Amino acid sequence: MKIIPKITINVYELTFLLLPTLLDKEVEKIQKDISELIESQKGKIVDYQNWGRKKLAYFIKRDGVSLKEAIYQHFVFELNSKKIDEFKKKVIFDKDIIRSLVVVDKKKKIDKSKIKKEEKQTKLPVKK
Repeated sequence: MKIIPKITINVYELTFLLLPTLLDKEVEKIQKDISELIESQKGKIVDYQNWGRKKLAYFIKRDGVSLKEAIYQHFVFELNSKKIDEFKKKVIFDKDIIRSLVVVDKKKKIDKSKIKKEEKQTKLPVKK
């Protein structure tokens, strides 16, 4: 009997704030970079929203400048729970991201080992 390791795929929400001085092309490039980062770790993007430029509730000091507004971005994605720490590190070190928050949606947990087992059971036997 082969023991199949349990692979848990969680649904995550990433919200991050970008510098307000960025041009539309730069915002699109960051959005593309985050998408590629998710896909490179075998994740799947469920939803993306550009919430646009909004006024901050409080000033955020960045490189000696007090920022009054930021560009809000929001991703919903599926990713292996073992890869989320590496993902967070890469997002944090992006120089154009002021703040970021990753939360897991515990209601939408996907167990890949159960899916594979169910797929095997639903296959019909081949008649020869």
